[in-house]
Amino acid sequence: EDYVLMEENYWVSGLNSGEEGQPLLQEGEYIDLSLEFYTTKGDLLASHQANVLLGQIDEIQAVVHVLPHLKRNMHVSLLAPWYLAFGSAGNSEIPPYENLRIEIDIQ
Repeated sequence: EDYVLMEENYWVSGLNSGEEGQPLLQEGEYIDLSLEFYTTKGDLLASHQANVLLGQIDEIQAVVHVLPHLKRNMHVSLLAPWYLAFGSAGNSEIPPYENLRIEIDIQ
């Protein structure tokens, strides 16, 4: 599936990958979230898995923006500019100003 530019200025692929008839995720719902962070050249920088409460995720703006468009059992790929990822500060695993490909699995 091709990437689509979203209103918030990140690209997403896989929005049609969920099970038909499955409802969109709702704020206040717990989900199992798996995230993998890659450089735009394909090098894996970090991966994380967690059971999270929707509405409580706020550190990665591209992920925050895409979650309301997702359903359970989906896999999507984001191309996120640095300012919608980890910003100018980065963190211990992600360098500052790093544009990322973020692979998201929702269960």
